[in-house]
Amino acid sequence: MECKDVRRKLEDYIDEKCSVEEEEVIEKHLEGCTDCQRIVDEQLQTEGGSKVPFHKEALDEAWRKEVDGLKQERWMKKAKWKHRITTAVNMFFLFLVICIVSALLTSGYYLITGKGKEAGQVVQTATQMTMPNVYASRANINSNIFFTLDIEMNLQRTLGKEEQKLGDLNGRMLFNLLNVERDWTDGQYDVKLYFMHPEFVAAQSQMEQEFYGETTNDTWTTLDMLPEGTVAELAISFDDSYEIDDIYPFFEGYDLDIVWYAVDTGTEHRGTRHGSPYISANEIWGFHEWSVFDLQMGSGSGSLSIQTRGDGEKRAEVFKDGIELLLDNERMTRRYLRHRELNLQERFDYVSEHGAKTYGVVVTGPTKELLRLRELDEIIYGTLGEVDLWNWYNRPARGRIYN
Repeated sequence: MECKDVRRKLEDYIDEKCSVEEEEVIEKHLEGCTDCQRIVDEQLQTEGGSKVPFHKEALDEAWRKEVDGLKQERWMKKAKWKHRITTAVNMFFLFLVICIVSALLTSGYYLITGKGKEAGQVVQTATQMTMPNVYASRANINSNIFFTLDIEMNLQRTLGKEEQKLGDLNGRMLFNLLNVERDWTDGQYDVKLYFMHPEFVAAQSQMEQEFYGETTNDTWTTLDMLPEGTVAELAISFDDSYEIDDIYPFFEGYDLDIVWYAVDTGTEHRGTRHGSPYISANEIWGFHEWSVFDLQMGSGSGSLSIQTRGDGEKRAEVFKDGIELLLDNERMTRRYLRHRELNLQERFDYVSEHGAKTYGVVVTGPTKELLRLRELDEIIYGTLGEVDLWNWYNRPARGRIYN
């Protein structure tokens, strides 16, 4: 293009009305013609056109700045992502190191203080002492991180010759704070075993005592109706509080097992706090037969050193030691048995002064053998628990699959 042709097109060029081809031709001419460049610049300044003044140096500088800006923007994006990734990796490794150090400190804390072992003992002892024919077994205690510790146990009962699982017990420990949840197999555990204290019964009217007798007769009638080939559990209340050794002669000649002992701790004769004469899971105190064997095995003397029916003094000592353990760890015990009135000091003092006397037991065996107990004059009350198919024999081998 010649200068005259370019100048005819300048107005359209400035107003961006030229075609792309025309703009390229005009700009090529402007690159080599300073006169036309000056005219374009003057026109832009006077009319405020949208075109940038056409100085090659200015164009090169603008282009360089634009390119540098894009490069810088891309570099900044890369730098930000690199920083984010680096920070995430560093945080991950820092967290990993903190977890490892925390796990070591947690393990050392519970090992040195013995709090983990104490928590397991408290849960086991409190469970079997407050729930007739229920005990916690297969304790699994593991320290975690951040000074937490997990406690896992099976909740079981003895029915006939079998140990039946009732659910799981899961606890979480944080320093001295213990939280425990019980996960029953059927969603809940219906307690059918309960007792009556002989002093409470004796203080009732003749009409009330006759009613208690009728209820016990219903238990014997039910046992009579149950077929041969079944086993059951039965809670029986005595006419007095006896030394543990004194009750064993009651069961001579009976093919039954005593699995749980209800112990007089000085408050049971008043009845329950809700006004009911029936002492059950929320009020009762006692001990499971398995706790005696666990204690003997833990002391290294061997479980066979205690007789199945006998050694009442050892059993009484086990109960007293259990109360003392819960008293020494009262805060932990209260968090576990949070819905109960404990009065541990009062119970411990009473048992220390009067001894651990029993006013009732839970027995298990063939139903027809349990029915024979109605002959005993010492029994004033009886309640029937669970019934199962015949298992009144010792298996030479058995096992359990968990996974």
